[in-house]
Amino acid sequence: MLKCAGHEVSPETCLYAKNQVVANEMVGVLKGVGKAPQYREEWRSVANRTDDAAPAAVEPWRRVQRADGGMARSAWKLELSEGVWISQVLNTLIVKRTLRGGQLLKHPDGDVVILGDVNRESAVVAGGDVVVWGALRGEVHAGCNGDDSSEIMALEMEPTAIRIASKYAAGPEDGADAPAYPEVARVDADGAITLDPATRLGAASPSVRAATLARRRASGSAVNWSPAAKASLFTGAYITAVGFLLLVAPVTIFSLLFDPRTIAPGWIQVFGTLCVAFGTYYLGAAWGDANGGGARGFYAATVVGRSAIFLTFCMLVAARAVQQSLLVLGIVNLLGALAMFTALRNASTSNLYL
Repeated sequence: MLKCAGHEVSPETCLYAKNQVVANEMVGVLKGVGKAPQYREEWRSVANRTDDAAPAAVEPWRRVQRADGGMARSAWKLELSEGVWISQVLNTLIVKRTLRGGQLLKHPDGDVVILGDVNRESAVVAGGDVVVWGALRGEVHAGCNGDDSSEIMALEMEPTAIRIASKYAAGPEDGADAPAYPEVARVDADGAITLDPATRLGAASPSVRAATLARRRASGSAVNWSPAAKASLFTGAYITAVGFLLLVAPVTIFSLLFDPRTIAPGWIQVFGTLCVAFGTYYLGAAWGDANGGGARGFYAATVVGRSAIFLTFCMLVAARAVQQSLLVLGIVNLLGALAMFTALRNASTSNLYL
């Protein structure tokens, strides 16, 4: 027998891994496997419920009007060991097995991906998104730390109940027909849990994303700096700083590492301009990630960076620091910035955000 969550269980019923990091993130099997009343009591405590019964007024979710939804656009190929592993970079817990009744899986510090089913009377609690590559019939609490931009996706969405942050929704009635395609549960602009066809995780409309971010700002949780976002922010900051120094004092800064006689000061300033632009891209990507905007932050940063390249190149040519042919590259960057700006503006009226 093994010890799991303080209880003796058989090896095949305990979620475990040799990696101690994973083991510390997980709770395996609840006491009283298969006993619904005892399980429900545990679930209430996990979901930060303070009452002894279901909420007085539970709003069932509603399925929005669907287009011709299909399967997800791409499949995932994952190399797993011991059935469970964790991505240290993305802080995502990945489980390659089915959760049976009475099992509880907790990962409050990131997303959870389950390559299997979540059966009835089992539960998943995650600090971020929950993706079930199978049938979801148990209970799920995404965004358990209060992030109501978290989402729940399943190939078969038939849960007993779901929570996203503090929002609660009862599952469909027994016997209800489930759609023949994946769905995503998310909090809409009105603060209610809705279901959409799962074209891709995170593909909420701009109005939904804007309302979600507004609620997060109001609650003081608008910015969530992941390790990757912090690294991108640091990289962008020092590249941008170096670029500005090369623009202001090209010979002095360049001579710290290289012989300034090998290159004209004007071309050192061109290099500094490119450093500022690249640093802006990193800063934009970090800010977009931390604010829940995804790649849109990077796209917007390219508009700023490439516009700055055009303006700086024009100034250098006007000062006769470089040849006039540099204007060709400046104009190319300006056209690229205008094209991206137009694409971002048009995306604000579409159903998918960038």
